[in-house]
Amino acid sequence: MKKRELAIRAQDIDAGFDTLNNLPTFAKTEFKNVALAGKASRLAAHIQGAEVFGPNDIRRLEYVADSLGIDPISLPIVLRFLEQAEMVTVVERGSNIHTVRENVPEFQDLHDRIGQNIDDKSFSELESATLETYHSLAGAPVEDAGDLPIQLISENYRKPLLEICDQATLIKRIDLKNRDSYFYSPQYWDENIEQSGRVIKDLGIEEVNDAFRAIRQSPGKPITIKSSNAVKALAQAGLFPSPSVTGLSGEIAFAFTPYKGFAGDEIVQSKRMEKVRALIACVRYGQHYGSASRIRNPIALLNALLEKKRLNAHSDAYTQYKLLFDQGIVRLERVSKSSDRFITTLIDTADNRLAISAAINLLRSGQPVEAIDVNEELANYARSSSYSEPIRARIKKIYNPGGETQALIHQTVQAILTT
Repeated sequence: MKKRELAIRAQDIDAGFDTLNNLPTFAKTEFKNVALAGKASRLAAHIQGAEVFGPNDIRRLEYVADSLGIDPISLPIVLRFLEQAEMVTVVERGSNIHTVRENVPEFQDLHDRIGQNIDDKSFSELESATLETYHSLAGAPVEDAGDLPIQLISENYRKPLLEICDQATLIKRIDLKNRDSYFYSPQYWDENIEQSGRVIKDLGIEEVNDAFRAIRQSPGKPITIKSSNAVKALAQAGLFPSPSVTGLSGEIAFAFTPYKGFAGDEIVQSKRMEKVRALIACVRYGQHYGSASRIRNPIALLNALLEKKRLNAHSDAYTQYKLLFDQGIVRLERVSKSSDRFITTLIDTADNRLAISAAINLLRSGQPVEAIDVNEELANYARSSSYSEPIRARIKKIYNPGGETQALIHQTVQAILTT
């Protein structure tokens, strides 16, 4: 696993664990290195652009951090990690934080920088096993052959850890109707797992993984006759969300890897991801299939829509951006009754602006969606010049261990205490 990927996976695992209350002690003590790297990544992404937290802003920084599971006592430790990664400069007065200067890079560099400061040799056996297992499942479901790293750890830890990962929606095991069993990550394959098993059986895990990597590296890749059999099969099975755009050059579908995410209301997030995919699909259509002219720079076009709230009149606009019109992102207005050119105007809502920003970041970074999963409300609060009420933290799920798991945890604690 590359250092950048290590940082992204640590961020995911920390975010997943942070959704649970009542984590057993071993999950906190054994995962402290992952927690530090994950919390540093999440905090850096949310304070990007804040520039300076002066003496009067430190409480706002503490509220932002606490909403990410970083309490005020732990905040100096996380800031020290970010300072070593050259993302912040911290000035202290006595034992108190006086000023924090932010120097967080763009998304394409953020996780590289975090990853370079992770000492993976210090990871516990449980951390390494969970990181490696989760990383492999981010690619595709894996048939249960009993050889995943997380299955090879001590029995006393294996069942409790798998149960925690299940409730944190990181790693799940499912028995299919044909009696095959698979491990998968609900973050990527939450739906149609039966379909996943069939596609993997038909094509082979390597071809599926290659397809997944190709689409992650180029989100919104057009599906054509030249696309691999795996890409076409995954899209047809509904495993790659593939919105289609019908323009003057015909109907083209554009493939994306699925992603569920940890933050916010699932329905709201799902709708927002639909908008993000629609935005990228429409600009990809103009980039590859524009009839009057091609879009040379999709990012510049989306930036113009975000900042100027409109795009110049174009003869392709009605067909090319009809999907955005249908999703309530833009209005399409004919220049005149006799004209074939339409002006594209942003419907300027907070949700539409967030969707455009996410689409720009995804295209710019070349990173998977989870690497840029930012709570924009919290990020905007971090960048504001004052604070009133703290941001509300997410409602957490209660971790409820089963009877056998409770017994294993108790045995493990007793063994540690008597050693």
